[in-house]
Amino acid sequence: MTQVSQAQQEELDKVLTLNTELERKYQSALGREHRLETLHADMEKKLRDTNVESIQVSSNLQDTHQWFKSKFDRIHEGDNSRVMQQPVSAQVMVTSQVTRHTWMRRHRRLRP
Repeated sequence: MTQVSQAQQEELDKVLTLNTELERKYQSALGREHRLETLHADMEKKLRDTNVESIQVSSNLQDTHQWFKSKFDRIHEGDNSRVMQQPVSAQVMVTSQVTRHTWMRRHRRLRP
């Protein structure tokens, strides 16, 4: 009976050791799960904040684009109205000067 009880004691010790090891692994897994849940919640918050910021930037870009477009349209309308007010000979002269200037600038680059 002593041998059986010694074998049972050894088996019980193995079971207790295994149970302790499993409990340790379980607690470790719970800690990891808690850290991952915290990280996940933080990441979701950062993604939501980034999304809101991205929407704001996009809106600001659209507003800026509209503002510049309206400014350039007004400038372009002003240039067109000034050209229309000039006599045809002045319009041709301005065009000729721009063409001459462009030609000279290009040919200066070609000279050694």
